[in-house]
Amino acid sequence: MRACFLQFKIDQFKSEFKKPLHIEDQEILTKRGVYLTLTDELGKHGIGELSNLPGYHQQSFEEDLVQLEGLLAKIIDEPFQFLHFDKSKPLYNLFSLDSFGDCSTTVKFALESALLDWYENRAPEFFQKKVGFDPRGLKLKMNALYVPGEESHSIEALTQYWIKNKITTVKIKIGRQDLAKDIALIQEIQKFGQGKFKLRLDANRGLTIEGLTELCRNIKTSWVEYFEEPFESYGDYFSYD
Repeated sequence: MRACFLQFKIDQFKSEFKKPLHIEDQEILTKRGVYLTLTDELGKHGIGELSNLPGYHQQSFEEDLVQLEGLLAKIIDEPFQFLHFDKSKPLYNLFSLDSFGDCSTTVKFALESALLDWYENRAPEFFQKKVGFDPRGLKLKMNALYVPGEESHSIEALTQYWIKNKITTVKIKIGRQDLAKDIALIQEIQKFGQGKFKLRLDANRGLTIEGLTELCRNIKTSWVEYFEEPFESYGDYFSYD
């Protein structure tokens, strides 16, 4: 069965972080990106996203965008056999592009996620056979999220709600306020939670080695599933014991 993409659409977006991200010596206040929409001859479409952050990715957003547009120009109006889909190969084996191997990871992700979304919309039965499951039948467990300063309910009421609704994991944003306040918050949550759910403590690189050490001394770490991005400096991960 053959298909052909007749057009693509790129919509740029820009979002601001509530708290600046610090990557090496850079302070990042915003995130730039594009939403890519591919549309075939039947009007079926697939959507992907291209976005990167300075310090995380080698190429700039502008360089990635030029690279993405160059790839799109090669696949538009080029018929292909979508039954040749192979999830282990670049572009899922739908196109043969020698230059694809030189693309950045963000460009690959944007284009391949759009192709994957399109494939499910165009041929859901074939898609299910190729990937080995029906994504619409998946049941995913979701964690609760607590952000200090953004919740009007009491900690006791929230913990009872989480327990009642069988929440097994709660993600808490830390490192946005004084360490003493973070410690007091976690202690209160653990007091009312009584170990009936695990905590994921997300610092967004807001802690020092000394801060994380002090935090661990004052909470029940056995009730913590993991710490997410505790340190700003990569070197601190190797120094922390």
